[in-house]
Amino acid sequence: MIRKVSKQGSLISVCMVAALTLFVSACLPSSEDPAESTTTTVAESTTTTRVQATGMNGVYFGYVISVGSETITVDFAEILTGDEATAAAEASGAPLSGDYLIINPDPSMVSFPLSTSAVFSVQILSAGSAVESQITPSDFQDVIDGTFSGGNVIGVFPGSPIPANLSIVDGVITGVQQAYLP
Repeated sequence: MIRKVSKQGSLISVCMVAALTLFVSACLPSSEDPAESTTTTVAESTTTTRVQATGMNGVYFGYVISVGSETITVDFAEILTGDEATAAAEASGAPLSGDYLIINPDPSMVSFPLSTSAVFSVQILSAGSAVESQITPSDFQDVIDGTFSGGNVIGVFPGSPIPANLSIVDGVITGVQQAYLP
């Protein structure tokens, strides 16, 4: 089941990013060694399906696998916070990371058409603070590939899918906002 990101969840995400930005800027060394970082492994899947242009509307959480000139491939997941995350972690025995829990019961990938006016944003570390910056779809793919030259994108490891909130209108991706997960 794919759940929309609630407005409350979006507000919580924004507050988490702000609080975590302060924490990250205080804790990160000036040059981060990827070998010393903790990463989350996402199961690989070769299943890709195409969503009909009519259908999904709203904001959804997922991992961006790839971005092309006309399509974007996503692995939807569900992010729980607060008491809901705590209860789900206790029930499943899954570890709770901070105040959130990500559930991904279906690791299949889905390709969506990409609006020509889609807005992409990431969190770039600038002078010790996270700054939300708009980038092109091509730059977003460069972030995934580890070849982005526009700054240090926080919480992203080269070759790994990027957690994001995806805005969808009539089955077309109109916006992608990186979701920073500590």
